[in-house]
This record gives sequence, structure tokens and C-alpha cells, in this order.
Amino acid sequence: MASIFALDLGTTKFCLAALKDFGSDKHSLQIFEVEACGMRRGMVDEFAAAQKALNTLISKAEKELNEDIDKVNVGIAGSHLNCFIESASIDLNDQVVTQKHVDLLSESALNQCEEDRREVLHCLPYGFLLDDRDFLSAPIQMSGQKLSGKFLTIDGDQSYLKDVMRLCNQCGISVESFQAEPVASASVTLEDVDKQMGVTLIDIGGGTTDGIVFMEGRPVKTFTINIAGILMRQDISIGLGIDEDQAERLKREIGLIPNNREKKIEVTLLNGTKKMVGWQDLYPILASRLGELANLIHKETAGYHHVLRSGLVLTGGGSDVNGLGWFLAKQLGIHVRQAKPSLKIGSDDNKKYYATRYATSLGLVNVSLGKIITHKIKAKRLKAGRYINQFINWLKELS
Repeated sequence: MASIFALDLGTTKFCLAALKDFGSDKHSLQIFEVEACGMRRGMVDEFAAAQKALNTLISKAEKELNEDIDKVNVGIAGSHLNCFIESASIDLNDQVVTQKHVDLLSESALNQCEEDRREVLHCLPYGFLLDDRDFLSAPIQMSGQKLSGKFLTIDGDQSYLKDVMRLCNQCGISVESFQAEPVASASVTLEDVDKQMGVTLIDIGGGTTDGIVFMEGRPVKTFTINIAGILMRQDISIGLGIDEDQAERLKREIGLIPNNREKKIEVTLLNGTKKMVGWQDLYPILASRLGELANLIHKETAGYHHVLRSGLVLTGGGSDVNGLGWFLAKQLGIHVRQAKPSLKIGSDDNKKYYATRYATSLGLVNVSLGKIITHKIKAKRLKAGRYINQFINWLKELS
């Protein structure tokens, strides 16, 4: 039985997604979560507290799964992540471009962007040039003299990644891979048509808002904004003098939409008195913070607005604010919608949709599954190539 384990070390929750027996139609997907500790803005802030919470999560998952968890694919977020475009070229000498050439080009780009104290997480193809032709999305089976490529490279702070690896190791698990969280979330929330038309995914978590921009099917930029669900909740709590649990309820049930003007919810103030709270009380507080978020999103996506025909897509637990899509659309002047993550496994044609707060953990599973499938395909090609070479050599021996 094959299993994939994906770990999302979020600011408000630690989440582990377990996909068991993914090679058959009898697969099972389970998600486990515990309250996060020792995290701030998507990064480990207090090692001992984070270790205690992670140990609790692993023990809980292993007990319910009746299976030892030995290695995980870990999501990485935070302002330490950088993205940039790296270029590379190889000579073809009039050969037909194969997947091997593209892999060599990617490896060359990867080698060029290695820096001290930085670790590359992704080197994603952005586009290709074949001699003097126009930009190509897929150059395979074409011929020329020189193949060039551009790659979106995402790297992270090496010391921080080592800390996350040590955190996992001290909880009895090894790290199979690190993956940038916006890349993972996009894989389970965006359709191919969205990526082709141009779209920005905004994944609002507890501590950070992660974004990724796609043009013509390719990722072109990622970014992190340090405004997310916790700040919204704290603003409401402080502004109205209530605890954060009640603030969270107000954010979800009343939120920003003007047609909620008549709705009121009774809350208990910190001094013990009761009060009816409505849209008029909540909107000024939320609009101030989310107006700031909208301005930062606009700044990060400047230069892409005219090509984002699919607009902006929201996901993540922090996006569950009533009326957030309406508010951001008004602020940014583009179409905004919310998307739940979905996962298709095996031969089942029906996608299953999950809560927005699981976008990262499900995305980590999906990216890991994609890597396994790609590896199997490459292995089959290599095996087929060996058989062909053996057959050719056998013919040469007979002649």
C-alpha cells in the first residue's frame, strides 16, 4: 500500500493530509489538524511549542490511520520566499527537441540560480525560444540550432528550511520534499482555462496571504503579504471589545456585504455586558484592514492587470469572510471569486471538493502525486529506450 503524507505548518493550524493506496480506485484521503503553536506569519517562531503541536498531530494521525508516518512533503510559506525569472540556453545543432533537451535546459537554469544561503524549491518553465522564432510554450518535436528557456524560480532561506527539517526530524519524520505553498494551492484550485486566460490566486491563511500569477498557462510571479485572517480577527476583537471566537463568527456571518445591514448578532463584551452587533459596526473595521490588503495585492500584481482575464481567485481559510469577493472586486476593478480546492485521484471522473482551509495541504498531496506519476512516465520512457537500443545493437550484430 503506497501513501503520500503532506504537512501544512500554518499559523493557526497544523494540518496533515494522508492519501493511502493512491495507485488504485480504493484509495482513501484523510485530513488531520490541530491548533498551531509557535508560529508567526507562516514561519516557525518558537521551536519547542511548534514541536509539541507537531508531535500531537503526528500521534493523532498515526493512531487513526493505524500506520507509521515516516516521511512528509512540507509546505513552505513566509516572506523569506523569493521568486525571479532565470534564463538558460543549449545548442541543438539542428536536432529535434526532445524531453531530454528540456530537462537539460531546466537543469542548466537550476545550476545558474544556486546561491549561498538560499535553497531552490521550484524551477518552473515559463516559455521557450527556438532560434529566432516567437515565444513557444512547448518546443518538443521542433528542430533548430539553439534552444533557450525562461524559468520561474522560487527559493527560500536555507537556514530556515534546515530548522523546519530539524523540527520534523525531532518528531520522528523525515522531509521528502519542500514545496512553495502558493504553487501547491494553485494546483487544486485553478482550472487550466483560468491559467491560460490569466489569473491571480490569492490564498489567505491565518498569518500570511500568498499569491501566484499565471499568464498563458504558466506561473510568472509569486508573492507574500503579511495580512491575513488573524489580523482581521484581532481588529474586530479590539474594535468591538469582544473575544476572538466571537470576532471570527462576525467575520464569517456578517462580514462586508451591504445587504446584511439588517442582520444583527448578540455578542458578550469583555466586560460581561451583552450587545447587538450589525454590519454598521463591523464594516468600518474590516474595510480598513481589507482595503490595505487590496492595495498590496494591486501593488504586487501591477503590470498584469490587463491580462488577468480570469480575474482573481480566492482560497484559504482566511478568505471565508462574507462579502470579501464583492469588496475586493470593488477595490481592484476586476472579477473576483472564491474557489474550493478539489482533487481527482485514479480513474474517478468526479472531483471532490473540500473546505478552503485545506487548499495548501491538498495541493501538497496533488503536487507530490504529480511528481510520482511524472517519474513513472520517465522511467517507462527510459526502459523503452533501452529496449530499442538493445534491439538496434542486436540488428547490428546480425548484419
